[in-house]
Amino acid sequence: MGRGPVEARPSGCAAVIFYGKSGAHSNRTKASQDRSPLPVNHDSSSSVQSPDSSRSSTSTVSTSIEDEPGAQTSHKSDKWRAALDGTSTALALLKEVAEMFSSVPYIQVVAGIAIKIIEITNQVQTNKARCLELIDKVKAYARIVFEALRRIGTSLEHSMIEELKDDLLGITRVLESIYGILQTTFASTTSARFVRLLNRDDISSRIQEQDRRLDTCITAFQLKSSIVLRTGTQFGAPLPILNQPIRRVHRSRPKPQIMHGRKEEINAIVAALSQPADAGVGIAILGPGGIGKTSIALSVMHDDQICSKYGDNRVFISCEAATSADLIISDLALALRVPLEGVREPMYAISTQLRRAPHLVVLDNFETPWDLPHVRPEVEDLLADITAIETTSVLVTARGSQYPAGVKWTRLLPPVRPVDLDSAMSIFRDISNKMDDYVTKLLKAVDCVPLAITLLANLAAVDGETTEALWNRWEEESTGMLEDGPEGRLSNLEYSVRLSLSSPRIKRDPDALAFLRVLSLLPDGMYSDTVFACGKVLPSVGNVNRAISTLRQNALVYMDSRNSLRVLSPIRLFIRAEYPPTPNARTFLQDYYINLASHGSSPDPDIRNRLTQEVGNIEAMLIDALRSGARVGQVVEATLNFAHHTYTSGVGSTNVIALATEILSTLQSNNPAMESLSLLASANQPKARTQLGRLHFWRTKAPELPHLPDIDPLRKLHADCLGCWGQLLSRQYQFQQAETKYTNAIQLHAQAGDLSSQAYDLHNLACLYMRQPGALAKSKETFTKAMALHDQINDQVGKAYDLVGIGQIHLQASESKLAKTIFLEALSLYGTLKDNPGRASALDNLGHVALTRSHYNNAETYYTEALGLHKASGNTVGEAGSLAGLASALLLRSRFADARTMIDKAIALRSPECDAGHLHILGRILIAQYKYEDALRILNRANELHVEAGDQLGVADDAYHLAYIHLQQPDSFSAAWEMITKSLQCYEEAGNILGQGNALSTLAQMDIRRDDNDDDGCQAVDHYLMGCAQIRAAKFQDALMSLNQALDLHAMTGNVQGKADDKNRIAEALLRLGDTNAAMIAVGEALAMHIQINDIVAKETILCSRLHPPRTVALPESEKSLRQLTATHRGRNGFSPRT
Repeated sequence: MGRGPVEARPSGCAAVIFYGKSGAHSNRTKASQDRSPLPVNHDSSSSVQSPDSSRSSTSTVSTSIEDEPGAQTSHKSDKWRAALDGTSTALALLKEVAEMFSSVPYIQVVAGIAIKIIEITNQVQTNKARCLELIDKVKAYARIVFEALRRIGTSLEHSMIEELKDDLLGITRVLESIYGILQTTFASTTSARFVRLLNRDDISSRIQEQDRRLDTCITAFQLKSSIVLRTGTQFGAPLPILNQPIRRVHRSRPKPQIMHGRKEEINAIVAALSQPADAGVGIAILGPGGIGKTSIALSVMHDDQICSKYGDNRVFISCEAATSADLIISDLALALRVPLEGVREPMYAISTQLRRAPHLVVLDNFETPWDLPHVRPEVEDLLADITAIETTSVLVTARGSQYPAGVKWTRLLPPVRPVDLDSAMSIFRDISNKMDDYVTKLLKAVDCVPLAITLLANLAAVDGETTEALWNRWEEESTGMLEDGPEGRLSNLEYSVRLSLSSPRIKRDPDALAFLRVLSLLPDGMYSDTVFACGKVLPSVGNVNRAISTLRQNALVYMDSRNSLRVLSPIRLFIRAEYPPTPNARTFLQDYYINLASHGSSPDPDIRNRLTQEVGNIEAMLIDALRSGARVGQVVEATLNFAHHTYTSGVGSTNVIALATEILSTLQSNNPAMESLSLLASANQPKARTQLGRLHFWRTKAPELPHLPDIDPLRKLHADCLGCWGQLLSRQYQFQQAETKYTNAIQLHAQAGDLSSQAYDLHNLACLYMRQPGALAKSKETFTKAMALHDQINDQVGKAYDLVGIGQIHLQASESKLAKTIFLEALSLYGTLKDNPGRASALDNLGHVALTRSHYNNAETYYTEALGLHKASGNTVGEAGSLAGLASALLLRSRFADARTMIDKAIALRSPECDAGHLHILGRILIAQYKYEDALRILNRANELHVEAGDQLGVADDAYHLAYIHLQQPDSFSAAWEMITKSLQCYEEAGNILGQGNALSTLAQMDIRRDDNDDDGCQAVDHYLMGCAQIRAAKFQDALMSLNQALDLHAMTGNVQGKADDKNRIAEALLRLGDTNAAMIAVGEALAMHIQINDIVAKETILCSRLHPPRTVALPESEKSLRQLTATHRGRNGFSPRT
């Protein structure tokens, strides 16, 4: 079974991308056409800041852009008139309070921005209803805020207003964001109209986000202002939960009930603290906020070994509110029950207590006192004094990655990282008792940060809350939804991040936050080349290296396993929302990645590796640039170039090309003025001619072509994006969606007058039809149409690709001789044109033919040559395909170890993507090696992927071999019957005659066993299979017993072939037992029996020393009746013992 022929699978998509300047027609275009058909705005100052691309990387852009003139109903007019009611009253109140607090600048600012928002009510042109609601809310809240301020100003000291400063500044930031959004709805510049055109839905979501933030800020302000007015005192102690943390001293705190993924860290710390030592142990747990440092410390504190060594002398002190060394001493004395009244030397009294017995002191949130520059020296001295006590071990937790000085640390642990995905899932499940695909998405979105996981799980635990709803909320609100109860570092993720940003070290280095704002645009982090470029010319950051050092000290950035400087997802999303980069810095990063994406078709290995590394960043910045509304033509061309890399590497998504397509569609359908402008921009260029060719960026001279009709550049670019999108979807097995894209592309290319691209659209459609059951004739007809167009415009490269497609059709129809002739013709044509990617495609298909005809040596030669060409052109997907072909050829030559090496390389090349065909081959290899349990797991996964892709042939092949595995296992006959029946059905639907023959033959053999399970012949087979299993388990004596029983039963039924097979296995068992003479006699008897029944295949098997050589009998080359095929395959590709 593991060595039967491996079916060639039609790809469902073309060999390479056919569109764009680096695509099918790239090198046959006049240089003047390289200029974009769309206007390019190089003025960086006019680029509009885009929202968080992670929230706007969808594949669609609304085509309903502006409200129709005159379409406002009387209801809407009434609402707008209602929106103006009370405006004069609100304005008067704002101005009055502003004059009252004329010496308080932040009140002047909040009043000024509120007045601006109220005054632009009549100017809003987009999202009017939603904007009206928000403006009404601003007016209502303005009355609440300024009424409270007026009451404070008239009844209390003006200094009391300082207690509300932070809240008023928070309200100011929200109002400024609201005003910025509202400005985009009425600005009259062309650029602003274009942005509104594209981003109407996004503007609505941003309004919703600011609405939520405004509610939060006003609620906090109301609480504080009411207390000020009621008590007439400053906050300090009255409001510890809002203004400063409470000092907490504990002899001990409970052990965390839910703890996953921290076994390694806990064990390392416990081992260090448990060892006997002459001096105290000092260990620091460092890392970013919310990463779980305190939980690790508490788990260590309650470990059995730690409890045994330190007993009740374990104390936990939170330094969150300790702002000096004296406060730490006071808390420590309280925890140790050391009275300090009248004591002149508190530390002497404390150290005396600590020396009486082994103690463990946990200092949590130690960064609070240590970060303060004016107290750092005394805090470090205190820590050094405590760790110097030989009976005392100290465990410190602190935000950041820098160790306090002056301490001889026992072990330097790396900063704590997020937990792995499995542990994150366990945490979530323990809290919420829920787990599904949406949970996995959520956990990945927050980078498996423990605090974020806990908050999300608590939200999911609410009755009636679904994980799908949570995911939808996350896409809208991001980190804003991660809060649970009162604001605090352990209950609110954004508060935790703000706490890190308020560190004195961050405040002392303004470049740190400026660089963090830029870095947070990159989901995959920043590699060294980009860091170097930023250090040279990045606007708004003076010293990049110093900024990185500061951020690392505060654990706001880290280096991942790929040496990329990264920000944890929750921090990154918060920074993007609250601290976007300056326009110049954003434009710099966009330009950098646009330039990198433009090299997407380069064959240079270093460039391709770089592109693969930066896929996430390139996609994020291209989306960011597209949504900014500037340089659309330049960005779309870069997108098409980058699509070549996505296609040939198999890495990346369709998000960018989808957005580019929708933007071009919007330009054409909703804004004809912009289309005219684009055509006018290219009016001074030579008229564009249809581009022809292939992915030959290295070719220096193109053949002469006849004059071709002029084309519409904007419409062509739109159609090219559709075709490119379709090819990427085909590569991802999303064939139904791809077909829609190709059909639309054909229409647009026809309208644009682009015959060449129409031909490639037809080629792509034909590739899709080839995978559809019963559609081979339709596919051939479509390939023929494409070839006719290619002949019409003398595109020999396109014709060669059409020939390859037609050859694949004949191969699927079991017409291997004709398929080979066509592939050889295409190979010759590619060679004449020096088209190496095309040659590789033809060679791969010749390898498929050779496999089908059992010419395994030839197949290996073809695949090896194709492999070299794929490597030279940087086609990772093609390279993996050739390796899989080599694995198939080696499998059929019984070189199982070599086959396994090849398929492992193919799977590794496509990782993390998973190719079902590659898994199928791996499963076949495992069957041949008798590793049935592994084969079952792998083939089941391959079957799942084939089902998802709608690949009937793949499903049939998987089911056929799964049936064989089930037959090797006890009590699995019914499962085997179900699988082989499913296989036959799928082969019939796919029209695969060869597969039907194999399945029918197997069903016939199984039917005999099912009808009479006590039949001597069936029992003989059972004993034979048992003997084979015992040989594999090295139970050779048991095997001899089972095989001799099979021999007796086969003799009773007169089954000579069965007797010969039994003798073969008996010989193997005897040989393993060292009885060479008896083994040779058994082999001779088996050979005589095979000669008696003229079993040529088995005879050759024995003569080749039972090494399972490739079958020498060629498979049928044309269609025969199912009865003939069943007879031909019986005992060869079916389920006879020999296979």
